[in-house]
Amino acid sequence: MNRRRFLKYAGATAAGAIGWALGLYAFFNPQVRERYLNVTKTETSSVTRNITQTKFVSNREFVKAEGEQLVSGNRIFKARGFNYYPRDYGWRIFKAWDKDEVSRELNLASELNCNCIRTFVNYQYSTNNVNYEQDFKTFYPVDSDYVARIQEFLDLADGHGYGVILSLFEYVYWDLLKPQYYWIGEKYLEELLPQFSDDPRILAWDIINEPDLKDPFSQPGGQENVTTFLKKMSQKIRDLDKNHLITVGVGRSENLSKISDIDKFTDFISFHDYDDPSKLRAKISTAKQFKKPVVLGEFGRHTYASDPVWPQTETDQAECYNSVLPIVKQTNIAGSLFWTLMDFPVANIPSALGPVYNGKESIENHYGIYRLDYTPKPAKSVVQRFNAQY
Repeated sequence: MNRRRFLKYAGATAAGAIGWALGLYAFFNPQVRERYLNVTKTETSSVTRNITQTKFVSNREFVKAEGEQLVSGNRIFKARGFNYYPRDYGWRIFKAWDKDEVSRELNLASELNCNCIRTFVNYQYSTNNVNYEQDFKTFYPVDSDYVARIQEFLDLADGHGYGVILSLFEYVYWDLLKPQYYWIGEKYLEELLPQFSDDPRILAWDIINEPDLKDPFSQPGGQENVTTFLKKMSQKIRDLDKNHLITVGVGRSENLSKISDIDKFTDFISFHDYDDPSKLRAKISTAKQFKKPVVLGEFGRHTYASDPVWPQTETDQAECYNSVLPIVKQTNIAGSLFWTLMDFPVANIPSALGPVYNGKESIENHYGIYRLDYTPKPAKSVVQRFNAQY
């Protein structure tokens, strides 16, 4: 979500092999999807580990960008989605998660008429190098178990009818955003992306979440360094993956112009907004100047009525959604994804990787449209009605 209150770290790790996963999944939604694994190709990585590259054949179409809209096949694709962490594993998937919990929550979300999810590839967990425990300059290959969990998540999401936007480099080490270490990010992508390049269940790669709100962006020379990092990672993604869209989840619309050539190295513009909805039209107009599809990648309102700075209620949240979603439709942008599906227990926001509140309750625990007991807040009905007509 909006990382203005977040502290971030990150690290890198070892590669591996993902094995066969041949299956037929039948879920609670009316559609039962079939997919077959048909080819595996074993390669040797730069650190002498084996990676199994899995080719998927699916009835999904790759989503493309045409003009100012996203398309799937010969139809316009409007993103109706949500940002997601499992209730009990906020900021920690995919290394720590409960598959049954995820399945339950995605099934619950099927009531919302959504078609996509945005979630995050945590650099530290994906490289088994949490909190700089190993030298980040040598310990960066991708953990095979982590990759297997991503595959399982894609199975679950697709079975419930959702495509997935994967945001890369979550909680990355700040040093990797410096020119002398760009090569590490490129090596990391070489380890990770070939395993998913032919998988149409992925809608897009989000290079990094809210780079404009990270510390390095505000440091002397940092804006240029971060922008160059984004460009280099975009080019590496293009080299490795010809199928998927690329975007950047920019934290504030006013910072789009500070990331030079963002329209040249991304396929669609994505920005986040937690401001007064009355200002949203102007922000969308700013984003539309790039003549690309525009997706409101995050929006929402917390329901923590006891917050001493910005108390909000479930009614306030519903009113926010009631204001934002019609603007999304009226401005004819390519879609929106709200933050977030679930509330999070205080104990399950890790101090090392998530928002640092020293175990205290805060607004970050209360952005879900479902409460901790899985009962819906009023905003759920707003989303459900809107998506049924959008």
